[in-house]
Parts: sequence; C-alpha cells; structure tokens
Amino acid sequence: MEDSITFSPDIEDLIEEFKAHRTDMKAPITPRGVKVLRKKILRCKKSFMYDVEIIEMIEDAILSGWKSFHPEQRFRTPLTLEDKQVRFMRNPDEFYAFLTEEEKKKYL
Repeated sequence: MEDSITFSPDIEDLIEEFKAHRTDMKAPITPRGVKVLRKKILRCKKSFMYDVEIIEMIEDAILSGWKSFHPEQRFRTPLTLEDKQVRFMRNPDEFYAFLTEEEKKKYL
C-alpha cells in the first residue's frame, strides 16, 4: 500500500534528496528502508502534520547528516486545544482522537 501512496511534489523531491543523501553517506537506503520512510511520512500526515513541517523535518535530517528522522520528536510537547482545532479543519474525522477526556466533557 505504501508504494502506491504519493505525496506533494515537494515531499516527493525531498524523498529523492534523502535517498541521495544516504548514498553520499555511503549508507544507501534499501527498498525496504524507502517503504519505512514513506510509512513515517504517511504517519506524519495522519498526525495532522502540515507539509511544511514534514519538509522541515526531512531537511533537518539531511542538514544534520542523519540516516533517519523521527517524527515522534515533533510531538513531545502536547498539542494545545487551539492546535487541535486548527488541525481539525484539515481532518474532522480524526479530531476527536486528539481530545483528552477532560476536553471532550468540556467542549462537546
């Protein structure tokens, strides 16, 4: 399934740049690694990350000479209710998953 998923042209370009970066590091990414990379990006999209945030995360990995990137680090700080509301506009079906029980009682 991940193989058929396409992202915005900017993200697709960065995936190719990241693959070249890995080759330059003498640590080429395997086809399985590319699948994992695409899954991580898809997880970011499902976690309400904007394309610009995903692009920044991949660029940081390239600039820092990393072999991978970790989207989990982007969410160490809990989202505020305002963040959740903004991200809700992008995907209303999953908005409620981001609410705490307390927020559900208070706002629903």
